[in-house]
Amino acid sequence: MAYTQIMGGGNYRKWSDWKEGEYVEGTIVNRTPDQFGGMSVVLKVAENNINVTPGQQITLNNCGAFRQVDEQLVRGTKIKVVYQGKDVMSKGKFKGKEFNKVDVFVDDSTIPTTSNESQEDTSSL
Repeated sequence: MAYTQIMGGGNYRKWSDWKEGEYVEGTIVNRTPDQFGGMSVVLKVAENNINVTPGQQITLNNCGAFRQVDEQLVRGTKIKVVYQGKDVMSKGKFKGKEFNKVDVFVDDSTIPTTSNESQEDTSSL
């Protein structure tokens, strides 16, 4: 039987500690609730430039970018997260507030499909 560690033994790094251009990529092994009601991402690291040994885990706090693609951030999905620095909200209820700008890339080949998506459309037959 093979086991994948999904909690404990990992690294944590606040977004405020990241520098522009730093990145991490790997496979999502878990999602955990954060103190604000969002879901952090626990990633098994494949590559990075933030001094995390490949194979180790890192917990990434929830952020606006994660909330926008939440349904795609599931266990087994490979992602790359690139920190783009700080920016200021230009509209909405938080207009004028500073935020950490994060780009999220997903390896399409690792996104699980639902049973409806994986079945052929036979309605026109």
